[in-house]
Amino acid sequence: MDFIRNGASVFFFPEGTQSKDGKLRDFMKGAFSVAAKTEVPVVPMTLIGTAGKIMPAGIEGIVNSGFVKVVIHKPIEGSDPEI
Repeated sequence: MDFIRNGASVFFFPEGTQSKDGKLRDFMKGAFSVAAKTEVPVVPMTLIGTAGKIMPAGIEGIVNSGFVKVVIHKPIEGSDPEI
């Protein structure tokens, strides 16, 4: 995890899988656990427009062209590595 402490960016998809109905699912603990262990914040990002044609549900590795809106939210500080 030193590469994270040294400033590397890492992407986590906290739901673990793509929603088939577009509804937000419960987050898995991985990103928050890594953030607490490395003492770096989690910077939430929302990707709007990926569902359907750009990233079809159930077809891993397929990414079609299109437009996606990226919203970067305020960082979240965490301190419990057991989360």
